[in-house]
Amino acid sequence: MHHTLLHVGSAALLSTALGLSAAAQTVHYATGFEVPTFHVGTLTGSTYSNGQDGWLATGDSGTNPVLSKLVVQSALTHGGAQAAGFDATGQPCAYAHIRRNTFVNVQASEPLLDIAFDMYLAEASSTRSEWGLQTQTGPGPGSGLLEWWIDVAGELHVTSPSGGVATGVVLQRDRWYRMLTRVDYNAQTTSVFVDGLQAANVPALPAVNFWAHAFTSLMFIQPGDDQMYVDDFSIVTHSGAAPASYCTAGTSTHGCAAQLSATGVPSASASAGFSILASNVEGAVNATLFYGITGRVAWPWASSSTSFMCVKSPIQRTLLSNTGGTAATCSGTFTFDFLAYLAARPDALGQPLAAGQVFDVQLWYRDAPAPKSTNLSQALEITLLP
Repeated sequence: MHHTLLHVGSAALLSTALGLSAAAQTVHYATGFEVPTFHVGTLTGSTYSNGQDGWLATGDSGTNPVLSKLVVQSALTHGGAQAAGFDATGQPCAYAHIRRNTFVNVQASEPLLDIAFDMYLAEASSTRSEWGLQTQTGPGPGSGLLEWWIDVAGELHVTSPSGGVATGVVLQRDRWYRMLTRVDYNAQTTSVFVDGLQAANVPALPAVNFWAHAFTSLMFIQPGDDQMYVDDFSIVTHSGAAPASYCTAGTSTHGCAAQLSATGVPSASASAGFSILASNVEGAVNATLFYGITGRVAWPWASSSTSFMCVKSPIQRTLLSNTGGTAATCSGTFTFDFLAYLAARPDALGQPLAAGQVFDVQLWYRDAPAPKSTNLSQALEITLLP
């Protein structure tokens, strides 16, 4: 069944595990298409090989696209003053590649390759194009890894070794999405996330040298008369370590030890889609998260309290929410989209967000008979990815 992806606010589908160290990562290429590296004008240059900052364009079967319609422009952006725009109107070739060569020998210590960018598909005048992404390990066709495409109805499809997989995720026109494509070199799988929500996970395509990455192509397939815009493009490898659980949860009056977990992708360039969850919380009480960016501590919360303050000052509190469930039981829960909160507050602690930024987060909740009338969960340490 198709479902239209309107906006994000629900829990993401990719659950993270706990108890691991902060993620190591290497940024192999990143750009917002900004001055001074880029200037308004043709992105791919006057020939196939002389584009801005190494961007190239070519078509299949020896027919190349119209390069003057692949540009850096300033009329439609997603942060900053410039973004890349690709106009499919009047293009002479299907399956044209607008690509960035980035040769990476993937290391066992960082087995996840993430290709991320903001994408906007403008509505067509009469005929929609199919748009897609392809990543390979060599210069020729068939060297594998991944391919996905968006059909004329807006549905996202992912190619697997056994054929195309329809995800059921339908993207709207005339709005920005954050697209994240991940190759897991250990599991040899490809995952696609839209605004932080996992749309697909399939076996990766076979490759000549699986532990390598040569180039990433943005494509128009069967071009119509519409445009795609791209901003904040990056290619990153990382360890994939999940948020680290640390410190000790207090035990509430009714024997509840609240536990934090997380879902989604903690991306510095996303505006939603990474949520902090709490379970085993006192029911029907007010709760909030507080967080810091200066590290961990383990200080007693109050005399005779079983809770610890696990987040080093300065601390920012988020919004109060009722845990629901039944009072005097451990049936309470808490869900909070951390990225959406930060996106709505440019002056919040930790802004402006950047890959590598570390947040320490803990749940505070009411427990009237307890010391200080409150208790605390254990804590999570979260490292932002690009």
